[in-house]
Amino acid sequence: MAPAEISSKPKDGPATSFYADPLVTSIYGRESDFIDLVLVAGFPLLKQPQHIEAYQSFLQLVKTCLDPKDLKGLQPTAFLYDVPYLHVTIATLYPLQKRSSSSETVYTSIQNYFLKLLQVASDLPDWPKQALQLEIDSTQLGAKAGILLWKELSGGLAAMRECLRVAEDTLIQKDEAPWKIHSIPGIIHTTFIRFSKEPETNGEALQASYQSKVIPAISSIFSEPVEVSEIHLVCETTPYMHMIKEEGRTVLKTMKVG
Repeated sequence: MAPAEISSKPKDGPATSFYADPLVTSIYGRESDFIDLVLVAGFPLLKQPQHIEAYQSFLQLVKTCLDPKDLKGLQPTAFLYDVPYLHVTIATLYPLQKRSSSSETVYTSIQNYFLKLLQVASDLPDWPKQALQLEIDSTQLGAKAGILLWKELSGGLAAMRECLRVAEDTLIQKDEAPWKIHSIPGIIHTTFIRFSKEPETNGEALQASYQSKVIPAISSIFSEPVEVSEIHLVCETTPYMHMIKEEGRTVLKTMKVG
């Protein structure tokens, strides 16, 4: 089984106009009445002191590209991810939506189904047996979000995504698939910034500063590969993984790799 090709580039290129993401307001408001199911590598992604220090240095450099107005206040326009919420999405199994108290039985069924699908996928012979190895590739500031782009050196992440596809096909053929996988990214990325409203920073100036300051420095900032030995099936009760990490509630299953 050959894993599907993973692109190193996102579909949307570098932007000079930046848009508000209404879900950032939900994070600021500490709303926890959402539901979706996401399979992620690392939660948090960065655990070693040298990696955390590198990310903090990276954020400081990003801040120099922004108008100070976009960084002020309790709910700044530029929403920068803290270390505990960094992750790499392997697949979004069920899409984000507001939770309904009348649908709790359905949600339980959805969670049980995707736990089953994950078990089928991880039982396949091509499911990786070694830890994932992430090496920084690049970074991009897009219209909706800024991301770090990774290369995964072991091939394990691509294999996981392919195993999920095979497992889903198997369950469909058995007529045991009431839900389909929502999406599997074509890139390996970590989001680090979104905007709660249109930034004060001039878009062209922001992108030019990012291109000249941040992108040339990215390889030296993240000079050491990141080893990921755990993946998590997560129920996002707050958007973009900004909820309290609780085994059994927000984290439905943790699996070791390597």
